[in-house]
Amino acid sequence: MAGKSEDTKKKAVLLNDSDSDSEKEKQKEVVEDDTGLLSLMNLNLGPKKKLLVLSLGGLLCHRVFHKERTTVPIRCKPDAIIGNYKIYKRSHCTEFMKFCIERFEVGIWSSAREWNMSNSLNCIMVGLKSKVLFAWDQEQCTDSGFKTLENKYKPLFLKELEKIWDKKYYNLPSRVGEFSATNTLLIDTNPYKALLNPPYTSVFPTDYKAYNVNDDALGPKGELRLFLDGLVDADDVPSYVKDNSFGQPAITSIHPDWEFYSKVKYPWHSKENCVPFEIFGAPVGAETFVLLAESFGAPMGVETFLLLSESFGAPMGVETLVLLSESFGAPMGVETFLLLSESFGAPMGVETFVLLSESFGAPMGVETFLLLSESFGAPMGVETFVLLSESFGAPMGVETFVLLSESFY
Repeated sequence: MAGKSEDTKKKAVLLNDSDSDSEKEKQKEVVEDDTGLLSLMNLNLGPKKKLLVLSLGGLLCHRVFHKERTTVPIRCKPDAIIGNYKIYKRSHCTEFMKFCIERFEVGIWSSAREWNMSNSLNCIMVGLKSKVLFAWDQEQCTDSGFKTLENKYKPLFLKELEKIWDKKYYNLPSRVGEFSATNTLLIDTNPYKALLNPPYTSVFPTDYKAYNVNDDALGPKGELRLFLDGLVDADDVPSYVKDNSFGQPAITSIHPDWEFYSKVKYPWHSKENCVPFEIFGAPVGAETFVLLAESFGAPMGVETFLLLSESFGAPMGVETLVLLSESFGAPMGVETFLLLSESFGAPMGVETFVLLSESFGAPMGVETFLLLSESFGAPMGVETFVLLSESFGAPMGVETFVLLSESFY
């Protein structure tokens, strides 16, 4: 054939765009040369795709309860009526989903019931439903036991990404095990859904409403499409999300409704739950502290340590650390510091030292270093400096000295 080498054989396999769940794995173009070897240029040797977990209502469509008073214009006809709901498919939804599937692994996670979720997908993802890794519904959400602030009758559901990473459910494909906090992004219009997830693993676009006829967020130049376009080549999800502010802010301790949401995130964090260790029949100690934290459903870490400290009625600081240390039956010293550090899930090092220092309400500097040293029962001197350096996993030398010095100022 003109323009093509006769020494090269090409075999192109077209994708079947059927909506069958039993669709065969996608096959990519394979090129063989006259030696019978695969051409390297056609092997996918690039980085693996990140995982997008997309919500349904508010992001890809607008679901309107049939009795709900709405400002959707009469001229806007619903794309489907499912049970008691009218479904309005979002502008550019199909093109947006094709964009996502091409560049990411994609999962759908709705807090709607399975029947509503499945039928909504049939409406808005014609020909694409079989190309997502999974489609989860309300059953896989975590019921917090609370009602939403917006609707006192609506259960507040949470979407814990760890359920995906740990493959809690049998219907997840095997390759889901490759994902973690570094390469997973949840996109949901309700920030509270991500309360139990690691920081910077979620973004929260504003709710789509069908009456917004000028909506273009999913379009080629839309803000969400542009944000995701940059994520494709990012080193990791948290760093990219942290450096590229998008959508609604995450719910943290500065949120105006934090008093409510803190009870959702830390249901054990209340004065009535702060009972003496002795009641549990367990001796007070580091092991008990870690055990209780895990029992409360809170990962052991600096946040948990600070939170429990405040619950104990003790201000966070060096004195509190010493007090808790003694309560744990461990003398205050480098070993205890290391033990607590490891319990926090943080490797011992300068960063951890600085982080704990700041958490204790003490500015990082020589005075703090001296204070902590004395608290450790070690006189300030070369021996203590060497000991702490080695504990930080840094060889003793000029570089370590400079590094620590800079950290102290």
